[in-house]
Amino acid sequence: MLGAALSSVFIRDFQLPNIAGYTPIHLLIPLTCWGLYRAFRFLAAGPVMQRDHAGLEVHTAAAASMYPSLAVNAEPARVLQERVARGDLGMKTGQGFFSWTPETQKAERERYDRLLRQGLDLLASELPPLTPLD
Repeated sequence: MLGAALSSVFIRDFQLPNIAGYTPIHLLIPLTCWGLYRAFRFLAAGPVMQRDHAGLEVHTAAAASMYPSLAVNAEPARVLQERVARGDLGMKTGQGFFSWTPETQKAERERYDRLLRQGLDLLASELPPLTPLD
């Protein structure tokens, strides 16, 4: 899928509406990359766990700014708003949808990192060579 999306960079069609030969089909490149990124993140941690990782206040603020123009419901879920109001922000406060001790946070972050690296290994043959940061 990634290879097909990246190969569309080389497609030119001057008969369709375009800018310098790039047509709306080229929008699939960033959308595909974004979709793969999100897919691997949600495989490693589902939507509820993902909120505890990033912080419930982050997801609540994002929802408050995006939902009015993208969704039928114009505000974040009540369960998110209630937890943020109580100060239950996820891993950073030790309580979110899950209870977090320093030990469980460390174990979860290691598990999450390991799964994301395994996902990257699956895509390695489709990506240009990457130099590890660590």
